Amino acid sequence: MKNQDYELHKFLSKHGAVRKFKANVERAGGLTYLEELQKGEGDPNVIAGAFIWSDAPEGGDYWMKLNHKYSNSFD
Repeated sequence: MKNQDYELHKFLSKHGAVRKFKANVERAGGLTYLEELQKGEGDPNVIAGAFIWSDAPEGGDYWMKLNHKYSNSFD
């Protein structure tokens, strides 16, 4: 699958957050961006577990709002 085929990538792209998410995932040093996309298929809380929001330049509120929107898309 290509990045653009994953629901998480589509969501992040729609909200202008692909680069931010990718940079934070890389900074955290855990999974790669592609691995997070794969994990995000069917996981409404993938954004919550990808990295520590308070360590992100955008801050916790930014990621909390995006996580909430993504989680709600599973309802």
